[in-house]
Amino acid sequence: MIHELNGVVFEWDDDKAKLVLKEQVTLIEACTVFFDDLSITKEDTRDYGQMRQVNI
Repeated sequence: MIHELNGVVFEWDDDKAKLVLKEQVTLIEACTVFFDDLSITKEDTRDYGQMRQVNI
């Protein structure tokens, strides 16, 4: 599942996206948190084999 917002491309594993949708959070809604003026975004330094970010 891929979504672009404000020039940034977000990609989720389809199986994981299905689990998140059960919690009533869509990919589109989840992506908006990275553009929230009141949030803090940090790089997740654990080794996942891909870049990940954590948002508080």
